[in-house]
Amino acid sequence: MTKQESPVIRMEKISKSFGAVKAVQEVDSHLSHGEILGLVGDNGSGKTTLMKILAGVYQPDEGSIYLEDDKVKFEHRFVARAMGIEMVFQDLGLCPGISIAENMFMGRELTKKFLGIEVLDKKKMMSESARCLKNVGIKMPSSKMRVRNLSGGQQKAVAVERAVYWDTKVVIMDEPTAALGVKEQQSVLEIMRNLKKKDMGIIFISHNLEEVFSVADRIMVLSRGRKISDICKEDVTKEEIVRMMIT
Repeated sequence: MTKQESPVIRMEKISKSFGAVKAVQEVDSHLSHGEILGLVGDNGSGKTTLMKILAGVYQPDEGSIYLEDDKVKFEHRFVARAMGIEMVFQDLGLCPGISIAENMFMGRELTKKFLGIEVLDKKKMMSESARCLKNVGIKMPSSKMRVRNLSGGQQKAVAVERAVYWDTKVVIMDEPTAALGVKEQQSVLEIMRNLKKKDMGIIFISHNLEEVFSVADRIMVLSRGRKISDICKEDVTKEEIVRMMIT
């Protein structure tokens, strides 16, 4: 089996506790290239904790993670990011007072040599941010616009594009359509479909089953830290998923 045919990510027997609370208990999971996995469960089911382990925010107490069949250890978020795992958090992590381009390259600024001195390449950052946003189907008046002046959907697009720009293999989206209007929700879902076409693996955490069923290939259900089901979308109904979540 080639690496392209293998799962891009595989998690085996992942467990994580916070004191007496067992947040995640022996969870197995996998994700293929060009696949959207819907991760669902009630509040406190362990969804975000499991994904923060994958993103290097938390360390698992037990279990293993494999990236394209190679066993890896994400000791920090920056290690996971360097290996191609990105997570878009609910708070987005954007700085509202600076431009789209500056947010896109924050902490990873592009530079050039000028009279032998390394300086910021602002022109390239502007053009690259505009090109990338166009690639995911989002129209912006200018990369110079400050993030505070963008709509909620546009801000989500900036956060997602920042995550996928750096040779990303897997992007985790934590409730990306929360607090958005219907039109903006559809724009975010369309971004996911476009990323899928680019062969990227996507994990979509959501409480909105309508949205999950509209884009996901598989649906994984967690309850009280345990995996209840991992099933193809075509083989299950929303009503069955709800029953799994609450029982």
